[in-house]
Amino acid sequence: MRNLLRSLLAGLMLAFAIRPPVAWRVRPAAHFWWLIIPAVAITVWRDWLISGKPAVFYVDGLQADALSILLLLAGAVLAAAWSQRRVVTFSLAVHASAAALWLSLASVCIILLRGTWPVLTKLDLQVFIVFVAWWLVIQRRIFDTLLGDWHWAQRSVMAVIATVILFAPNLAVDSARYWYQGFDPAAYAAAAGEKTTVDRSVRGSAEELIYAQRNMLDAQIEKLVPHRAGVVDAYFLSFGGDGGEDVFRNEIDYAEQLFAARFAGRGRTLSLLNHPLTTDQYPIASLSNFKRALQGIAAKMDVNEDLLFVFLTTHGSREHTLYVALEPLALDQISPEALRESLDAAGIQWRAVIVSACYSGGFIDALATPMSLILTAARADRTSFGCGAESDITYFGQAFLVEALNQTTAMIPAFELAREAIAKREIEGDIEPSDPQKSVGVLISSRLDAWQSTLEDGAAVPFEPAPPMRCDAVDVANCLNAVDTPDL
Repeated sequence: MRNLLRSLLAGLMLAFAIRPPVAWRVRPAAHFWWLIIPAVAITVWRDWLISGKPAVFYVDGLQADALSILLLLAGAVLAAAWSQRRVVTFSLAVHASAAALWLSLASVCIILLRGTWPVLTKLDLQVFIVFVAWWLVIQRRIFDTLLGDWHWAQRSVMAVIATVILFAPNLAVDSARYWYQGFDPAAYAAAAGEKTTVDRSVRGSAEELIYAQRNMLDAQIEKLVPHRAGVVDAYFLSFGGDGGEDVFRNEIDYAEQLFAARFAGRGRTLSLLNHPLTTDQYPIASLSNFKRALQGIAAKMDVNEDLLFVFLTTHGSREHTLYVALEPLALDQISPEALRESLDAAGIQWRAVIVSACYSGGFIDALATPMSLILTAARADRTSFGCGAESDITYFGQAFLVEALNQTTAMIPAFELAREAIAKREIEGDIEPSDPQKSVGVLISSRLDAWQSTLEDGAAVPFEPAPPMRCDAVDVANCLNAVDTPDL
């Protein structure tokens, strides 16, 4: 234990660029493995501090720690092999891991002081650079201590290489965390001042509603305008999955209006929506209706020439499923694989899929094709913001639909405008960036350009949210009567 404490103290000295005493320089290999325990503990603590509350624990965070440990050891092995001093391999690894513990504690201090952890945003890039530079100095001091007979230029080059080995993979890989914010509907309702007795179940008979879906959806499909030969037409299918919140209804309503008005989509839009007050207006958003809608659209369009835009808005889970709910119906959740299978089965080649949900970046790998554009509201391991009972529209919906697509009809530039606006808003709110993602297939850009060249730059479409649903279970009749009034 005394020797292990010396290793920790040596790491502290190296963190301040101080050479440890000669007697402390060669460390037992076992210390490297013992240092893993406090390293994991600090990471668990740090992840808990940056997670939203309530927080849910995931053991998957071990993947990030295992990767960092492996990279530290790889740097030590490479330095020992290059210097032809393999006997000091674990001494190098022990000093590096002990110093890394103190850097991790420094990151915790930053979180406690600032409420955030350095990430690659304009606000925190300088802090990130400081940590990289700090680690570079530490690595050089470790090599000075244990490989002092090595040429100074070699020690410097190896310090740079070891730093790149540690940081570069962590930037390229979306590492899992130990803690993520859990979704608490009661907390959202309380934050918005809503009564917990709000009844958001479908009105009337749920069985009759299910029975009516086929005819209702077929009637919507029948209204679609058929494709025009020799012209790249675009069709729009929207899907609002969660009937428990008004924000998704607002986005579906607005997206349909926007596409019809500014993107030549009049007569080529079809929307599926879960909301207790719209079951006579829209077919419900379910996986079976989604598949049937795709088949119906495919019959109206030229699947080898025309574009299909799919817009999905709902809650997303860390396991990368889209939340589909309309009480009291038992509806299937949607996975990336189910979404891809549905699109493939319809035979539609040219696709632009927009997923507005937490963790939606996890859909990219499954959906990406050479003829597809995929846009998501968040990274695979990040939440997006603006959903909840207190919101009229999500951050992504506001930035992409309301703002960017009213400035330009070019989808990819509009997405970049939205990314900038979202990043700015998140920095101002001091929240972890959602980091929206895109995947542009190698063939899709030319198809989008051909379609966009036919569009006329129409007037901006104003966003007007529907009145929020705030009636309780004992006053359903008055709720229905008051839907079109401004004050519920």
